[in-house]
Amino acid sequence: MGNPQLGVSTKNGEDMHYSVGALIKNAKDEYLLVDRKKEPLGMAGLAGHIDENESPVDALIREISEESSLKVKSYKLIFEEELIWSSCSRGIHVHLWYVYSCEVSGTAKLNKDEAKSMDWYSKKKISELRDQGKLEPVWDYWFNRLGFF
Repeated sequence: MGNPQLGVSTKNGEDMHYSVGALIKNAKDEYLLVDRKKEPLGMAGLAGHIDENESPVDALIREISEESSLKVKSYKLIFEEELIWSSCSRGIHVHLWYVYSCEVSGTAKLNKDEAKSMDWYSKKKISELRDQGKLEPVWDYWFNRLGFF
């Protein structure tokens, strides 16, 4: 994947990328998280950059499929926010995030190129991960915004 937003910048002239994130909950009120292999490290929802000429929804569907083999049945945008402190492995520190609540089908399968592990976590377990400093910073932020902590 090349640089998805070459030349895109903030009002202050800083380079910026666009990203999507997926909040996927099962029937047991648990959330699908991966332990990321690439920066930024930590436990996170499925997420990634939006490629050039790709819509946020198309990126969401692609990222979920790539990272878990799950298929998106439905989605709802819950956050659209520019974060000036959200860094990525490409050295960009500003991201415009689109975070969706998603219903999926299929069986989650770990993509070992993307993550060390993948599992379902209750709100209590996610709070424990936060207390242990194991959440990826942007997902700590989203879960906090959702009232988990």
